[in-house]
Parts: sequence; structure tokens; C-alpha cells
Amino acid sequence: IISDVMMPEMDGYGFLKEIRANKETTLIPFIFLTAKVELESKLQGMELGADGYITKPFEFRELNLKVRNLLITKQRVHQDALTKPSLVKEHSQDTIVLKKLNLIMEEQLENTELTTDELAISLNMSLSTFTRKLKKISNMSPNQFMKEFRLIRAKQMVELSYGSLSEIARKTGFSTLSYFSHSYKEFYGKSPSEDASN
Repeated sequence: IISDVMMPEMDGYGFLKEIRANKETTLIPFIFLTAKVELESKLQGMELGADGYITKPFEFRELNLKVRNLLITKQRVHQDALTKPSLVKEHSQDTIVLKKLNLIMEEQLENTELTTDELAISLNMSLSTFTRKLKKISNMSPNQFMKEFRLIRAKQMVELSYGSLSEIARKTGFSTLSYFSHSYKEFYGKSPSEDASN
């Protein structure tokens, strides 16, 4: 479901509450389409069960990426629910943390100076608690998570010809093209220019 936040009769938050309260629709992925709002407001939407935000104006490619990523994530959670039912409740709590973390990373994607301390503060956690929680959920350190998040977004942009490699490096928070190219090749086993030419 892709819904605007501001709507007549019922706002997006009310609509989302109804979707999540109905057992037949509670698992449907939900993305808000909205004008620029404060991070705190977006986090409030995530608390209610939103899976993501798209800020207007937006490019169709951005919406396509967001929906595709969301469907992949939902599929993984569904598979875990089938194979590891005892983890479903734990997954739901962990999913909220990951949703918030992913939202913050999306908001700060171009910020080359983003620190793990800032991520922890945004999640209302100490750095040690955040590090321990993230390790349990993803088996990654905060720095590793940040870097892999940027590289995954970068690969999607490269494959969709989202811009020049320099632009993609900047949009995904890499300080230099050389560092971006080195990190990309180290992670994927081939350079971004190789992916771009395919």
C-alpha cells in the first residue's frame, strides 16, 4: 500500500492503524508518500507499523527501489516465520529497530560524516546497547552495517543508471570516488564501472 499522509476524512496515520488492526491486511507492506517532514514524525509512523517513506517530489525509480527492497525484506521475514515460528515475536521487535535504522540511514545517506554515535542517539540508545542490539539482529557492527547499507543502495543506483559514478558515490555518502570504487569492488568482487556497463 502506498498512501499519502495528508488525506481528506482520514489521515494516513489513521488509515495505517486500521490496516494494522485488521488481521487480513496487517502484513501488507505500507509506504507513506509525503512532503518533507521531521525525522521524529517519520519515526512515529514507523512505530505505527509503516515500512517506509517516500518524500515528494520523488523519482519513479526511487519508488521502484523502495518497493522492491520492501518486498524482499517482507519475504525474508515470512520465510523465517514459517521455518522458525518461535522467533516471530522477537523478529517483530527487531524489525521495528531495523525499520528505524533503515529510515535514519535513508535520511542520512549523503552524509559522509554520519557517526555510529549519532545513529545510537537517533534510536535513543547508548552506543554499547546499539552495538549489542545490532550484532544480535544482523551479526554486524554499526560501522559494517552503515557501509553495507550504502553499498547496497549504490549497487541499485548503478544498475538503474541513476547517475554518473561520482554522483552515485556522493549520493550514497562516500567521500571520494576512489574510496567508493575500492569499497564496491571489495564487497561485490567487481568494480562499479563493470556493473554499469552490463
